[in-house]
Amino acid sequence: MLLAGGKGIRGAVTLVPSTLALDHDMDTFPREIWIRVFYYACTDGGQTGRSISLVSKRARRLVKFLRLNSLCVTSARQIIGLREYLESFPMPERTVSHLFIASAYPGPDTGIFPTQIYDSMTRILQLVQWTLVTLTTHRLFLGKPILPHGLFFPYLTELTLYDHFNTFIERRAFPSLRRLHLSVLSGGEMLARNIGKACPFLTHLYVLERGLSLTQVEQALGVPQFLPTSTTISVTVTKFLLPRTIQKVLVETDLGYIRRDHTPSSSDDDGYHESLNDKIAQAEF
Repeated sequence: MLLAGGKGIRGAVTLVPSTLALDHDMDTFPREIWIRVFYYACTDGGQTGRSISLVSKRARRLVKFLRLNSLCVTSARQIIGLREYLESFPMPERTVSHLFIASAYPGPDTGIFPTQIYDSMTRILQLVQWTLVTLTTHRLFLGKPILPHGLFFPYLTELTLYDHFNTFIERRAFPSLRRLHLSVLSGGEMLARNIGKACPFLTHLYVLERGLSLTQVEQALGVPQFLPTSTTISVTVTKFLLPRTIQKVLVETDLGYIRRDHTPSSSDDDGYHESLNDKIAQAEF
């Protein structure tokens, strides 16, 4: 702030720092610290990164390494464009930490075929598999699984799939995964086996009841099943299919689906709620 005095007049003039001054101030901290700060700031799809790049030349140089840190694509053209954009980078500069990728069925006026979107989505995952920390995919067409075989996500900790979960997913494909949200409509025991095989250290699981029922969840967690017979109650011990690191399982119940296909009796309801243990919760929508 610069104060200018005169006869009976006192004004104030605010000096705006030049980019040179900002660069000098940034030089007082190591570039590694700034990069770390920018890394945690640039997780909103690019807006923060663009703003930081306008601060000074040095800021623009530092934030350049984070331009791919957090990406969101939500249309067929964006997905195809992102694939081409990522392919233009050498591997050391292709560092994508957070990715949201979604697409509806392409309209006839787009000139884009569903197979083009699928091929681009799988190619994108191949390009960024080594750096992803969080991944959300949302696709409403094609029956092919979005996760192609042979992929390995060493640092992925959160995965949300509105899609098919591969029937034969690679063993330990997600060694760091802790949270898995699946919106698949089928699977059962095979789905539980795949989760246990691919995500050995999973702690939180969210599934649709149509993909993995409450009873199947209990069986996959090794909870003994009490089966009444004509004279006594037998206990069936099941094999632990889900990772033993599981802390919480949330099973989403689609009440509309239940009303259409099955009307549970009062005894069914009692069985549902009695079967829940401390690891399993039920959400009704």
